[in-house]
Amino acid sequence: MQCWTNAESFDRDMPIKFFPIKFEKLRLKLEAARAAGYDKAITFEFSHFMSPQSAYVQAHHLYQRYQEYRQQLTS
Repeated sequence: MQCWTNAESFDRDMPIKFFPIKFEKLRLKLEAARAAGYDKAITFEFSHFMSPQSAYVQAHHLYQRYQEYRQQLTS
């Protein structure tokens, strides 16, 4: 059986509004999942919170930092 982690890419700092998460928080989630043996991850609402095409500028940065992180793992 193969399991995936659901690493949420948004924060709930405001009661109603959701914003892209800071990369440091996302990295902690991914590293915790990796330590538990997970090597695959999904995220909810990629198009809003992590996509380079998102209306949130923070999402563009989050995507770029994630790609840099992935590169480090494969190097």
